[in-house]
Amino acid sequence: MSPVRSKLMPVKSPLQRLTAILLLMLSPFASAEEDPFDAIDRLLEAQFEETDQSLEEQFIAIDQAMEAAYQRLSREVGAVWGEQETVLPTKSQWTDYSADLTLRREFDFENGVIRIEKVVEPETSIQTAVSEIARAAAAAATDSMADLDQKDHAVQYARAELAEAGIEIPPSPGRKPVLENLIELPSAELITETIEARKPPMEKAAASLSAPVLAATETPLPAVGKKKIAIQIPFKQNHREVLANKYYAAIAREAARHDLEPSLLLAVVETESSFNPRARSPVPAYGLMQLVPRSGAMDAYQYLYGEPTLLGPDYLYEPDQNVELGAAYLNILTTRYLRQIT
Repeated sequence: MSPVRSKLMPVKSPLQRLTAILLLMLSPFASAEEDPFDAIDRLLEAQFEETDQSLEEQFIAIDQAMEAAYQRLSREVGAVWGEQETVLPTKSQWTDYSADLTLRREFDFENGVIRIEKVVEPETSIQTAVSEIARAAAAAATDSMADLDQKDHAVQYARAELAEAGIEIPPSPGRKPVLENLIELPSAELITETIEARKPPMEKAAASLSAPVLAATETPLPAVGKKKIAIQIPFKQNHREVLANKYYAAIAREAARHDLEPSLLLAVVETESSFNPRARSPVPAYGLMQLVPRSGAMDAYQYLYGEPTLLGPDYLYEPDQNVELGAAYLNILTTRYLRQIT
């Protein structure tokens, strides 16, 4: 996946920079009395100032677009569900909504459950709601990063706004199921039975329900004059091990590349995101290792590829790319910023 592309930030390769320097040195407009190395320093300083300004402008544009997108999504969700029922993504929980915002899925990586909730009219039958809930549950087992990208209202809003400014956030190319081998799908019949029985929260109902263990609730939403039908599906009991194994190849590769312990990278991922690949914090920081575009991600990308580049959310949501940059940043911290500390 390519980094964010923008008309604000023309990225020059080392060869292009060398060519520019040679042209400056040979230019008839260069002062004959000026030392060639002074000319090089002057050119490089001007380039860095231009790049820094471009990156700053781009960061501000992306940051403002994402913030505006989440504010818009919050207002729209509040209008459908009520302000007290507004749920947005966090570090450990990925949340997405249907196109009409009446159904949401909460992938809770910290507690190992998926909650699927549907807001309906008070008189709506359970069977009517269950069919949509069952489809959403089935999709949860097969959705890829590309699918989640398309269901991410905030990213879609920001992408449209940024496109007008000439900034492109490329779509995610990831095609592997994010929750592969993590959940056992309940049948529509079991979902219906569970909802009709008005089961209490999962931990209280576990003894009386067959696998997969379900919990169901039906809650009035007086603020909008509707009700919420919700089910809760647990991840498999060994979900943390499954998630760790899912990303271990990338973690081991990058740990070896930077002479780090794989256990350190695993600990950072678990602490920062609970293995949620689409983790987002208000900083904003993104992805498994919670990289901040303006600092850690930019430093790591420049360290690896020689260019100060501002990366968008979707680049940092990709697990392999996030781990690559996260490991590089830990290397930078160890060998540069914290090198005097034993």
